Amino acid sequence: MGCEDALCERLRAEFLPLLGASVPQVVEHGDFWAGNIAATSDQMRVYDWEWTVLDGRPFFDLWTYRSPSCVTRTVPEVPTAYSGWKSA
Repeated sequence: MGCEDALCERLRAEFLPLLGASVPQVVEHGDFWAGNIAATSDQMRVYDWEWTVLDGRPFFDLWTYRSPSCVTRTVPEVPTAYSGWKSA
């Protein structure tokens, strides 16, 4: 079983109790992964909002942030590339 399959099984087990429950609408980023986040020790900015929806569900962004295929595609130069963002 690959890591994506294992994640699917884990999520299925965790979300099963929510079956039939009311799930709130949220602002959904749509492409939430480590490469779209710039952080310092006291602040964080999230970039790349073109896929945003105002009536989304909380689970899609959780999936893309926690999915191994997304987690492993981090961009090491992000802190350097966005080092001037505080003054912007």
